[in-house]
Amino acid sequence: CTHNLKGAQGIVRYVLFYPEIEVKQQLITGCEDGKIRVYNLNTSKMDACLEGHFSTLTCFDYIYDENSQSFTKLIS
Repeated sequence: CTHNLKGAQGIVRYVLFYPEIEVKQQLITGCEDGKIRVYNLNTSKMDACLEGHFSTLTCFDYIYDENSQSFTKLIS
């Protein structure tokens, strides 16, 4: 085990690793509690907790922005 990430309430159903490793290392999780949590893998701390879903999160992904040439939006 290399990271101990805290904050999820219930079972984590979906995990997404941020693809731009040289920019930032983030892990995004979707949980039964309907929240998306963004973890910084450099610090092992939660950067954000996104609320607003009313049921279990089962999938989400990034949208690639051609103008900035980076992954800029998270859709769920």
